Amino acid sequence: MNYVNKFGWIFIFLFVSILLPERSVLGQMHYYWSTNLNEESSMLAGAVVGGGANIGSIYYNPSLISSDRKALFSFNASLFSWEFNNIYNALGNGIDLKNSHFRIQPRFISFLFKLKDLPNITFEAAGFSKVDSKVNFSDAVSFKKDIIFSLPGEENYFANFKYINHYSEIWIGLGASYSISEQFSIGLSMFGTAKTLKYHYLTDIYAGPQEDTISTGTGEIPYYSASTIKYEYVTYNNYRLIWKIGAAYKIANISFGFNITTPSVNIYADNKSVSAKSNQNNISNPDGSGMLPNYEIADEQVKKEIEVNSKDPFSVAIGIKYEDNESRNAYYSTVEYFTGIDPYKMITAKVNTNITTGNIFDMIPNKDWLSYSNGTNSVINIALAYKRKLNENFVLLGGIKTDFDNQMNMDYKNLKDYKSIYEVRSNLYHLTGGVLGTYWGNRFFAGLQYTLGINQNLTQIVNFSDPVEYNSEENRALVGTRQNNMKIIYNGISLFFGATFSFGNTTDSED
Repeated sequence: MNYVNKFGWIFIFLFVSILLPERSVLGQMHYYWSTNLNEESSMLAGAVVGGGANIGSIYYNPSLISSDRKALFSFNASLFSWEFNNIYNALGNGIDLKNSHFRIQPRFISFLFKLKDLPNITFEAAGFSKVDSKVNFSDAVSFKKDIIFSLPGEENYFANFKYINHYSEIWIGLGASYSISEQFSIGLSMFGTAKTLKYHYLTDIYAGPQEDTISTGTGEIPYYSASTIKYEYVTYNNYRLIWKIGAAYKIANISFGFNITTPSVNIYADNKSVSAKSNQNNISNPDGSGMLPNYEIADEQVKKEIEVNSKDPFSVAIGIKYEDNESRNAYYSTVEYFTGIDPYKMITAKVNTNITTGNIFDMIPNKDWLSYSNGTNSVINIALAYKRKLNENFVLLGGIKTDFDNQMNMDYKNLKDYKSIYEVRSNLYHLTGGVLGTYWGNRFFAGLQYTLGINQNLTQIVNFSDPVEYNSEENRALVGTRQNNMKIIYNGISLFFGATFSFGNTTDSED
């Protein structure tokens, strides 16, 4: 029976109503394995390239689509998460950044169907939010200190820091699996992806006298204060195409899986805007020869003035699944290798000579002032999982996986003078587990994922704790020299709690 017309409208309606609203979750753009899709693949830590992906096969290994005939139409309910970011000494010694976040998010919808004229091919359409992260930090410090060289006594010092990084990816795809035999199948899936970035970075610093009148040993001098600002803002939507090619082979109790993910192809970008501002006023020359030149550099470019190309790497995944003779215990393992991406311009803006005065523009080391660089290192991630059948209706699942930061110690080479999206680096480790129950062909599940990330001896974002009027080592005003004593501790707790509802004729799944 052809179910395309019968259930297609349901798929379209739920995709629009579930996936399009803005949400916020962990999953920054420099991690590959923070994805959680349907309940089974999530609680098996994504170790499902060799089997067990269920309706997540379209993403993990499209050749396995034909092995899951259990659900014709599936709607995966909500995921609840709490995230806790603690960055110690981030803005100077003893100045920490802390952030916590709670979210509720639907994850995955899928439509599985067959055509009468193609009995050996199973099709799957799916839509899901692969990544949706929201990181907000804001802090300010104020104290009194003798900072300005030419003014007597202490000044009021105020420094403000704001950081916003919202990043999301929505995927819509169609896949097909062809069963060559009972043991061997191949598959292909194609996805359209939409990447959205909203990025804001600000340091605003001021130092000024405590009194309206400034008295020195030789008389009074006019009031003045010193200040500096560094501001960056980026937003875009980037639409891309990506393909996955898979194969699966089963012999006795062992299943093998192989999946290739192609680099993504750039299609279109909109909602593009890039702006930046940097200024410095009333700063004394450290050699005592007078004042450094005041300057202000500012530019903004939007829409057709800029190009966006947020690349994705080539990757190869290999998976294996082993079941005991009674099919009560199953063991899973998946390894995926992601190639690196050489440094490139993710955002290309036009060179604008009118962003400041002529003399200051000549002193700027990179005249391509609004363009942003990006790139990734090669990464290998590993996942291990276990499933135990408790009875006919309940299954216990658990797993562990690595999630390595693909930009750790990234060398931008000839693009090192370009701007880049600032993010604190830390490798992540995910531990998952839960129970899956089946009732009338529908799945009900409850599970937990704990994520830990620790990194230390990092360079501080900025040093507000020990400011000087001009820091010659870093060529910045009103800040101290950054120390390598920043430490990040990330803790994430995700609750998989909900149901996957299935509609249409069903048969038992081989997984």
